Amino acid sequence: MKNLLSNIKEWIKNHRVASALIALGFIAVCFAVDDNENQKQDEQNKTEVAQSESKENKADEEESKPDEVAEETEELETEAIETDVEEIEQPEAKGLSPEFKENTSDYFMQLSLAYSTLGDLTYAETETEMMTIIKSAQSEYDLTNEYYAALDPQTEEEKDLFKKISKVDGLAARALMNAEDGLNRYDTDTIDSATEDIEESSVVMDEIMNDIE
Repeated sequence: MKNLLSNIKEWIKNHRVASALIALGFIAVCFAVDDNENQKQDEQNKTEVAQSESKENKADEEESKPDEVAEETEELETEAIETDVEEIEQPEAKGLSPEFKENTSDYFMQLSLAYSTLGDLTYAETETEMMTIIKSAQSEYDLTNEYYAALDPQTEEEKDLFKKISKVDGLAARALMNAEDGLNRYDTDTIDSATEDIEESSVVMDEIMNDIE
């Protein structure tokens, strides 16, 4: 039992640092996403202002033209605006949407909380306390389902990234399950398996962060 406690505590002690780095990394990503969104909003505002000024100028010119010429100009103007809108929206449709980035960030932040909760195992003195902490971590993990379900990938880039996120989700679920199972059966091999799953999920999470950046 002492070896099991020592094994679990060492595992959690080591991973506590990793989970903190993951959380900090995604906070940085959140700021980067916000900054990118502000830039996009500024560009969109400039485009709308330019289009509005263009409308006003053309409207003044149309007042001095026959009705038929004015109608033709209006049709051309409408087509031009629709083309501009398509050119603005199309690049984003090929990449990662702000909503997808935000839900991905929220998912990993919540998962980091689950991993960090496991860090409290280093302070546990009894088997009952350890099981209570593991259950709490599993409850924290359950809260990731909302963000995972909201991902809804649309573009090819989002679909590729979603596959990696699904891998992380599977590894995390299995790790938490094995942590409980290993404690119940006093099985250090199962605990080691949970350790490997968490370490692997951390590697994939780093890859995802790089993809988002």
